[in-house]
Amino acid sequence: MSPRHQTSLPHAALGILAGGLTGTALIFLWPVAGYVMSIVASGGPTVSAGHMPSVMLLVPIAIAVLGTWVLGLVVCAPIPWLLLHVLGLRGWLTAVGLGAIETFVVVLGLSTNGFGLLLGSGKFSAGDANGQTVVDNVLTPYGWQRATESAALLAVAGAVVGFVVWRTAYRRNLTSQEA
Repeated sequence: MSPRHQTSLPHAALGILAGGLTGTALIFLWPVAGYVMSIVASGGPTVSAGHMPSVMLLVPIAIAVLGTWVLGLVVCAPIPWLLLHVLGLRGWLTAVGLGAIETFVVVLGLSTNGFGLLLGSGKFSAGDANGQTVVDNVLTPYGWQRATESAALLAVAGAVVGFVVWRTAYRRNLTSQEA
């Protein structure tokens, strides 16, 4: 029995582009959704229109975010995707899971200097309003918590991107015998 879903290189490339555009849209819609929810919760706007970023600033940021998603899909996803494809794991749940897991691992790795394995030279320290995140180039427990929270949030976007890539790249195999 042949697998239910098939793809081709052009469909896979289109899936990568669609996934990159989706990831970019999600990154830009999250702050807008938060702003709208704060307006609803407070009963009125909390930030004046003059504080909104200009369109001229958003365009290069959007291009960079799109490039990051596409680069991630091209560099990080092909080997696990190919392995799952060869094993016949081609359903949307597999794509969603792969998108979420890979996004989580990549973002956490990037946020923690290679999971704490890559230490820079010098004495760099940083933090936010709630505490120190890095002391002498080493992540604090609070820094790990913040990195994990960010990775989990972006993993949700990765799951959506995985679904979009799957939906764009795969076509139902009409010759398969479905039970």
